[in-house]
Amino acid sequence: MTRLFLSAAALGATLAVAAPAALIPAAPAGAETLKVAVGYPPGTAGDRTYQAFAEDLAARTDGKLDAKVYPMNLLSFAEALSGVRDGIGDLTLIATPYFLSELPRTNFVMELVALGELEAPDPLTGSKALIGAMSEYILTECETCREEFAAQNQIFLAASSGTRNTLICTKPVETQADLAGLRIRAGGAFWSRWVSGMGASAVSIPGNEVFEALNQGVVDCTSMSAAELKGFGLAEVATDVTTTVPGGVFMAAAASMNLDAWRGLDDAGRAAVLRGAADISAGLFSRYHDEAETSLAAAREAGIAVHDATPALSEASRAYLRQDLDAIVASYAERFGYEDGAQVVERLRALMARWIPLVEGADDREALAEVYWRELHSRIDATSYGL
Repeated sequence: MTRLFLSAAALGATLAVAAPAALIPAAPAGAETLKVAVGYPPGTAGDRTYQAFAEDLAARTDGKLDAKVYPMNLLSFAEALSGVRDGIGDLTLIATPYFLSELPRTNFVMELVALGELEAPDPLTGSKALIGAMSEYILTECETCREEFAAQNQIFLAASSGTRNTLICTKPVETQADLAGLRIRAGGAFWSRWVSGMGASAVSIPGNEVFEALNQGVVDCTSMSAAELKGFGLAEVATDVTTTVPGGVFMAAAASMNLDAWRGLDDAGRAAVLRGAADISAGLFSRYHDEAETSLAAAREAGIAVHDATPALSEASRAYLRQDLDAIVASYAERFGYEDGAQVVERLRALMARWIPLVEGADDREALAEVYWRELHSRIDATSYGL
């Protein structure tokens, strides 16, 4: 998700072998089955998140409602919006930057990821709080966002993200001087702007071409989650990783459901899907966080140097991010006529302040999912939302 494709990279799509169909359990007789079509390959953190959603959905409804997951073999990320609109799938992840013309307001909201870096005491807390804040804003306050999904015959249920981006390089990068003149693959507009703002050159390359680009010296670094050291095999060609910049997570509509399918469920079914949406928000982020930590540990053991940016570079990055929020507001005002962008930023700041203490201490998937459920999804009225 390049053009923002791969920030599907940032969301960690990795190559894998498809699971045999015989391993997919059959639906109970008489059960209503949702088709969950996601762009993740089988076996990845993304796929595992939606497989868990399917299992839990059947358990929560005593088998009256279940789901079958189609990882990458029914809809790609680029096909997700139209595929769920047309009923090819019932539920999916929408990588919103693919669909700027269809989802402009939603993209504006989800591009404000600098708030996760600037408003929280640490980036991990900031990322978890950002998921809650953006989900809450779209579910309860951004009528225009919900109308954009409805125009695509869909209903928004949850946001989530991968882990924050690192610099995976073939040379050490610790200072702003180290960045000067480097060619850095950026998987989205946020990171392209950061790379240019820090004095390097942004390069647009699909995630599945990054291995060769690093190996052949086409780029010096790529801005990606550390999980991609394993996911894309970058540990085989990288020599250095800088963990503290550029930061920023790739936000997505992690649970977007066909509107007809949603309305076809009874109240209990919709409530069960909402509970599952909270699980998706927590599960997707948590699994990518775990994979990033595991990948970094393996990289160190393999002799890859893992750096922190110098305090001067970290502060320069934060100063840039503060300016970038204003730049995003100005850009969307010019392109789409959004005159209230600054107010949206302030509203999301206020929501971040609410979510930060809520997610502190929610250190595993189950605890984080419970926070999202208790504080948000359980408060959405399944008897009226989207009907």
